[in-house]
Amino acid sequence: MNMFLDYACQCGKLEKNLLKGRRVKSKVEVESFRPFSQVELETIFSEKEITDGRYFKYWMPILGLYTGARINELAQLRLKDIKNDNGIYYIDITDSEETTVKNSASRRHLVIHPNLIRIGFIQYIDWLNGKNEKFLFPEISNDERKGIPVSRWFSRLLDDCKICENDKKGKIGFHSFRNNVSDQFKQKGAVDQFAAAQLGHKNEKISYDIYGSDIHLDVKYENLVQYVNYSGCKFPWNNEEYFKMKKFPWEI
Repeated sequence: MNMFLDYACQCGKLEKNLLKGRRVKSKVEVESFRPFSQVELETIFSEKEITDGRYFKYWMPILGLYTGARINELAQLRLKDIKNDNGIYYIDITDSEETTVKNSASRRHLVIHPNLIRIGFIQYIDWLNGKNEKFLFPEISNDERKGIPVSRWFSRLLDDCKICENDKKGKIGFHSFRNNVSDQFKQKGAVDQFAAAQLGHKNEKISYDIYGSDIHLDVKYENLVQYVNYSGCKFPWNNEEYFKMKKFPWEI
């Protein structure tokens, strides 16, 4: 638009380009979420009873923590999107008649962290398959699968945890889990393309975008395990006593 108005001025159609020097805020600036602090993470994942059968309240934040997936990507997942390739579990983020993706870079194989399996994620999948369910979170209605109502629920959870969504450090929300995963990659020196492949970001290096095949699952898995680690956090599942308590119907 600036170029067009400059040209109009040169042609004598305008006296002045009123957009000169102005710029549009980028999406990154608009969505400037920060990572959760360790204290905030420990508060979010402190023991809470799930009594209403809406198990996304348990699984979705944990999936966000270990995968960095977007909230709408998780809300619309089908059971058949969770796959196993030679012992490596992954989530197939793709577009279909029932699912959508943000852009081409968002279509990816999202490796499942071994801690998710340890906590019981695959048991949960098997339990749902035994009930002939179709979606990962069958209690979420089709209208909710775009992620907005779930995002509002998470905002209420932050309120309950007395975690302010806007402070001097920056904005927080479910998107902050993506920044936690991204920050772990960054702080521990991971190569950019591994983080981009997990988070569904376009890699800015043209040689990676145009040439060569996708990163193999075993390489993604090794990097995810190496760089994404919350062992220092006092999460319930970091205590072996947690696994002696049977709280959910999928636990045997």
